[in-house]
Amino acid sequence: MNVTEETVLKALVELRDSYGKTDYDIVAKKLDIDFVTLGKYLESLRKKRLYYPGI
Repeated sequence: MNVTEETVLKALVELRDSYGKTDYDIVAKKLDIDFVTLGKYLESLRKKRLYYPGI
C-alpha cells in the first residue's frame, strides 16, 4: 500500500468514526506500516495543522 499523509488521516478518521476513539496501533496495522513510521506521518500532520488550522 502506498501510504501518504492523506491515507493516514483517512484511516484515523475512519477508526474514530467506527470505534469512537483512535488507537494508533490499529491504524498502523491497517496501513501495514510500523508504529514509528506512523508517528512520522502524524508529526508531519500536526505541524501542518499548526500552520494551517483549517486542515
